[in-house]
Amino acid sequence: MRFRIGIVLASLFTAPLGAGKPATAPDDPVVVRVGNVEVRASELAERLQKLHEFERQSFGRTAAEVRRAYVEKKLLPELLQSEEARRRGFARRAEVRTKTEALLVSALKESILSEVDAKLTDAEIRAYCERSATPGKETTGASKDCARDALSYRIALRREKAFKQLAQLEKELRAREVKGKDASALSALVVPERGAIGTR
Repeated sequence: MRFRIGIVLASLFTAPLGAGKPATAPDDPVVVRVGNVEVRASELAERLQKLHEFERQSFGRTAAEVRRAYVEKKLLPELLQSEEARRRGFARRAEVRTKTEALLVSALKESILSEVDAKLTDAEIRAYCERSATPGKETTGASKDCARDALSYRIALRREKAFKQLAQLEKELRAREVKGKDASALSALVVPERGAIGTR
């Protein structure tokens, strides 16, 4: 594992992001690999962009210094520790699975919100404002001014449409899971625990 890490890091520190183009992903090469976990150039760039300015300065003065120090002092230790946690079986613990599932659900919701927001048009937002009797929950205190309060109405409409999309997605997932059975039969998705009330 150490040998594989060294090879990837060497290419990272001797060439700019995007250089060294493997056949599998020519525009987004793997820059860090620990065990089965790979971090590509795009993910590393996104992580670096999210750094606060004071934190960025603590890693170095130039972009290359920041990138190298971030990988060596923060990213690599985190990947090594998480790999060791998986080796010890922590990923199978109930509390870890619960947190992981919550993060995945949150990521799904954020993704749907972003998709909905990208498709919203000014005409839709204006129509939503005009047909709203009162401002939505997110627009409390706003006057009925569709131009001035466009952002507030955009947020309200985005959440309303995303909620409907999530509800439809859940319905489709339930139907797929029960394989043609009544989608409302949640009990079909639950495996009763041994010794639980109502089981034998």
